[in-house]
Amino acid sequence: MAQLRPKRLAQLEPKWVAQLRPFYLLVNSIDAFIISKEDRERKIIVKVSSNTKEIILDYYDNGPGLSKDITEPEKIFEPLFTTKRNQHTGEEEGTGLGMWLVKSIVEENDGNAQLLYPEIGFGLKITFPIKYKR
Repeated sequence: MAQLRPKRLAQLEPKWVAQLRPFYLLVNSIDAFIISKEDRERKIIVKVSSNTKEIILDYYDNGPGLSKDITEPEKIFEPLFTTKRNQHTGEEEGTGLGMWLVKSIVEENDGNAQLLYPEIGFGLKITFPIKYKR
């Protein structure tokens, strides 16, 4: 069995390392899967790659994607923006902080978060500059 040895290509601020998990993305995807009535296998794909300039994280799910009610998709990165509603009462359930936190943490570390528009589901590309040469 091959042993993988990670190499440090980027340095993140220690205070953010614990938070920079795809936790918020996963929660959003799982919530969307639960709400969706579509009958298909659920998939979440995280692909990490790098080139000489940056580390790239592509995140996709095959859920329902962004709500058609969102006319300005970039608003999902604003604090307190949520589309999560209680199915019975219609009241807001989400905090509206998950995607804002993802983008804030990425930008705090000189990275970029960009929405992708797959045919099915949700997609996000996160990039970080490589700050250290091997």
